[in-house]
Amino acid sequence: MAVGKLVPKDVRILRAAEEVFSRKGYDQTTLDEIVRIADTGKGTVYKYFKNKEMLFYTLVRQKNDELMVELNAVYADHKSFQERMLGYARTLVSFFYRNQVLWAVLIFEILTVSSGWQLRWNNETRTYDVISRWGKPPTEQEKAVKIKFAELFREEITVLKNILVDAENENYIKKQMDPSIMAQNMYFSLMTTVMQGAVTPKNMDEAMAKFLDSFLYGHLIRQS
Repeated sequence: MAVGKLVPKDVRILRAAEEVFSRKGYDQTTLDEIVRIADTGKGTVYKYFKNKEMLFYTLVRQKNDELMVELNAVYADHKSFQERMLGYARTLVSFFYRNQVLWAVLIFEILTVSSGWQLRWNNETRTYDVISRWGKPPTEQEKAVKIKFAELFREEITVLKNILVDAENENYIKKQMDPSIMAQNMYFSLMTTVMQGAVTPKNMDEAMAKFLDSFLYGHLIRQS
């Protein structure tokens, strides 16, 4: 269905892009289908977004920016460890539920190791290491593209890492695991529960309470 012409062209293109990317994934999406649904010309897409990669990035970047406002508010507005954890989990799960296809595309088509290499964040150097599995190493351009998308995940995970670091410093959880690794594991576990259909808006509160209880079992020192 074409997007209404009263909507600004860039917004029409982004809405059409979300529809097509969510239905076909990244690789199978074509600009021709997007411009048909947006009822505009391919030149207009190039004017606003340059290419398909930038169009997809702009789409997920906007959604991520909105999510980060919510996650940072959870961190700032709540003081206790449990309140922050539940607020973070609920906010993230609600977001994944609304955008699970796009975020699955982002993981499995943009950031997978199908190209023979992947990125790994290095806390000491504060940059990404390239982990090569097979084939040729990436070019600087290929690396830059993946870093751009990987940063979206790192922003979301960093909020959770900060919650865990605060909890360690206040002796709510044991200092026995790298908070960055623990935050990353929890983040992707939450994503998986949504993608598997185990968590929905209807059962979210109960499911999140059970998830956090199971995940943090053995880490808690005291209740807050």
